[in-house]
Amino acid sequence: MNNKRSKSDKIIFLKSTFYNFEEKYFLKKFLIIPLFLMLTNVDSFGQIDSLLRILPKLKGEKKVATLFDLSVLYSANNADKSSFYGNQALKEAIRQKNQKLILESYNILSISYMSAAKYDSVIFLSNKAIKLSNKLQDVLSKGKAYNKIALVNFELGEHQKSIVYNFKALKIFEQEQQVLYQAMTLLNIAISYEKLEMYDLALKQYQLILPIAEKMNAIELFANSYGNMGVLFMRKGNYDLASKNYSSALKYILQLNNSLKLATLYQNMGVNERSRDNSKLGIQYYQKALILYREIQDKNGLGFIYNNLGNCYLDIRSFDLAKKYIDSGFVLGKKLNSLGLIRNSYKSLSRFETLLGNYEKADTYFNSYEKLKDSILNVEKIKVVSEIKSKYDVQKKQKLILEERAKNAEVSKRLYATGGIAFSLGLILLAVWQRAAIRAKRNELETINKLAQERHRIARDLHDNLGAELTVVSSKLDTKIFRTEKNDEKSELEEIAKLTRNAGVVLRETVWSIKSEKLTVLSLKDKLEEFVQRLESRRLLSFDFITTENDVQLTPIIALNFFRISQEAIVNALKYAEAKSITIKIAPTFLEIKDDGKGFDLEIVKRGYGLNNMNFRAHEIGASLKIQSNNKGTSITVLF
Repeated sequence: MNNKRSKSDKIIFLKSTFYNFEEKYFLKKFLIIPLFLMLTNVDSFGQIDSLLRILPKLKGEKKVATLFDLSVLYSANNADKSSFYGNQALKEAIRQKNQKLILESYNILSISYMSAAKYDSVIFLSNKAIKLSNKLQDVLSKGKAYNKIALVNFELGEHQKSIVYNFKALKIFEQEQQVLYQAMTLLNIAISYEKLEMYDLALKQYQLILPIAEKMNAIELFANSYGNMGVLFMRKGNYDLASKNYSSALKYILQLNNSLKLATLYQNMGVNERSRDNSKLGIQYYQKALILYREIQDKNGLGFIYNNLGNCYLDIRSFDLAKKYIDSGFVLGKKLNSLGLIRNSYKSLSRFETLLGNYEKADTYFNSYEKLKDSILNVEKIKVVSEIKSKYDVQKKQKLILEERAKNAEVSKRLYATGGIAFSLGLILLAVWQRAAIRAKRNELETINKLAQERHRIARDLHDNLGAELTVVSSKLDTKIFRTEKNDEKSELEEIAKLTRNAGVVLRETVWSIKSEKLTVLSLKDKLEEFVQRLESRRLLSFDFITTENDVQLTPIIALNFFRISQEAIVNALKYAEAKSITIKIAPTFLEIKDDGKGFDLEIVKRGYGLNNMNFRAHEIGASLKIQSNNKGTSITVLF
């Protein structure tokens, strides 16, 4: 097979990532930096001027090829101009009635629209390219079109669909022996698996890339693959393998002469060493990252390194240096108005004061941390809850049904009391009662049906409207994150994107309780198990679910409140109790969450938002909430 690249191959979208896995326990999120790597025969953007000068003199295929070059070059920083020249190329190809050039125009123009995040246009052009490539038997162009459809699905968060289309593309690239495209597609598949938290499958894809990188002597492929595998092993808790892969990545990144990648790698190596309880070596890596961040003037990177260094020095009880670096991170966070930096500085300061025995100061800093931590998320949750309340109040409508039933029962009693009246009158009354009973039953069924229809309508509205809006917002934020070059702005946008995704999770959980035809004890257990699987710290705890009467139905309001109370209790056990195990017992009229943590004093502890919220939810369904806690653990019981 011919491996020579045509002019339509001048750019390849490659979703390569290199992770900045921030300080474990103190900076819990990790920064994903997606890159579109452009592999092109055109060496410099400086050639744009020369191409524009010669364009008016060109005709035929040479003119189309030059328009291709201009569209590709502009796609990196000017999507409008890129699409303009891409459309000019398509028009010229159509005018020449050249099917091959028309096919290449579809691929080139879809690149422009990908840069502009016009995903519908990318799908439209890619499908046209697939249809035309089938007609022309151009298998490679078909693979490229599949690749772009996969990328659109990735950007929209449809990672499973992205994987399907990437495997279609991979099969073609393997048949055509296009090793560069194979590597690109394997990277895309790996990243989609990571998004789905299928880390073993992601690792497998990275390992498949290595022999391709060896064959091509592709330094960047080696660097990204080893670096990303290091992060995955670190997330799995295998710090020795993470260290080994980071060392391999370091060898190649040093050849790239890329200060940002090198700083990121040193920071990850610092996190990994601290995770291995080797804070002294972690400090050495952080110091190397600090020097590089200063050289490239990456203030956001500096802020996180300051905080990480501060915590490392706290580990080895070097309090003066710890305070110096934590304060530096705090000052920089204030200057940049970075919520993430400020919040994590508060947590580090709380730890600092705790180690010095200044518990009142420590508590003040921790409260500031918690306030910042919850503020944005609470706003998003309030929006979702307000939307639900404005459309539907499940409890009130259920109360109406119960009142209707009571009214019907009272009518029946009065009719039965007429049994001593004359037989003829009794027959008349019996007929009236039967008609009334039938009418009441019909009204009751209509009310129940209307309730079910209303519940489905609201669930559909929330999913199709609010859910769709959240998906669009998340997609646009991801696009904005990709386009911005400011690290502090990128960090803030990533924070908002994460909160948006969290709001989407809350929405889906609420829709589950409203929409489900049959909510049972077992379905509630399954939903809680799904929640546990999403927790970042789930591997630190063992969970045991005990259920009774699995097929007994629950009302939506009871299921949702049981679910929310359990969520709150699990999160509290993870954050504060240092528990090793949690047991959750679920019955139709009973819920108990027990942990073996250090507990708390109910008389001393401030009844914060979490405890008040659980109490409110219990009362909302007419149940009582009982909390027992001592140094052997905490038990939270909801009982009707």
